[in-house]
Amino acid sequence: MLKRKDLNWVIRKGNFGKLAKGNGKNLFLVDTGVIIDFEDFYHSNGREESILPASILHSLERECQLIITDGVLEEITKHTQVRKGERYEISSSTSILVNRIHEDSRYFLEEYGLSRIPFYLKESHRYAVTLAAFEAFKIDYRKGVKDKISNTDKEILHIALDLHRCEQNGIGAINILSTDDHVLRTAGILKDLVENVSEDFSEYGIRALNSRGDLRSYLSQ
Repeated sequence: MLKRKDLNWVIRKGNFGKLAKGNGKNLFLVDTGVIIDFEDFYHSNGREESILPASILHSLERECQLIITDGVLEEITKHTQVRKGERYEISSSTSILVNRIHEDSRYFLEEYGLSRIPFYLKESHRYAVTLAAFEAFKIDYRKGVKDKISNTDKEILHIALDLHRCEQNGIGAINILSTDDHVLRTAGILKDLVENVSEDFSEYGIRALNSRGDLRSYLSQ
């Protein structure tokens, strides 16, 4: 059942907390694809109660700070209306819990100081994300032109950048859990941006983790 050492493997082994980096608080921004994968895993592996997506999310949020952005919530809501065979792509129980985590996220982000970041800095981060996405896919016609990075993907990335510049300290890492190549490759390019931007993003404590990839190298001992 667990051939790939991906996020589902990490969770089943009880090692999600080991994805945290450093001694400070870790934040985990979760994209829509991760939630869909939880649903698929549940339906493909006997529908055990222990791997019910709502149960998994509830367990993870007790262990670490999960963040659901406005865009991800909107996508989740749409996917509750999309059928996948005899079921919906995202169940109502999962959607209800995602809605609650989103509300908790909004409260956390406000308390953490996200709204108090200067406007010029937020705009700088948005520009950097757009530039990085262009650089990441400028020779990839399919993902650069036909299937461009979505506003939701860009939102996850620029919120991650904003979080690094919040006035509070004590963050070990800002983690983005994603299945989307747009997010993963753009995040990688952000770390290498040196021209046409005013920030050195290589110093930002941000990591994009491919939830479908081998995550063993990210586990702390």
